[in-house]
Amino acid sequence: MIGRTTDRTTFLRQRTLEPDEAKLVSDVEAYGCHIIQVREERGFPGWSYTVGLSDILECPELIVIGLKENVAQSLLNECARRLQSGVRLEQDKRQANFSRMWSASLEALKNDG
Repeated sequence: MIGRTTDRTTFLRQRTLEPDEAKLVSDVEAYGCHIIQVREERGFPGWSYTVGLSDILECPELIVIGLKENVAQSLLNECARRLQSGVRLEQDKRQANFSRMWSASLEALKNDG
C-alpha cells in the first residue's frame, strides 16, 4: 500500500503528538491508512476501522464488527490495497475473492444524530 503526506498529516506533524498518534500519522503517510481495533467488552463485539482512507483516497473509512482482530486487520488491509489499486467497492454488492475462506458485503452506516 502506498500513502503520502497530505495537508492534514503535515498539519498534525507540526503538533506535539503522543506516540500512538505519531504512529497513526506515520502509517497513513507510509501505507495510506492506519487500523484501530477496539476489543470486545461486556458482551459487545469488538470492531476495527480504518483511519486515513478519506484523506488519501477521498473515500469513506471502513469498519468491521465482530471479527477476530487478526481477521479484521487482514480484511481492512486487503480492502485498502484494492482501493489504492483503483478498485471501487460497491455498497450492497458481495465482494468476492478476499480469501478462500470468506467474502464481504459493504453497507453504509446511517447517521441518526
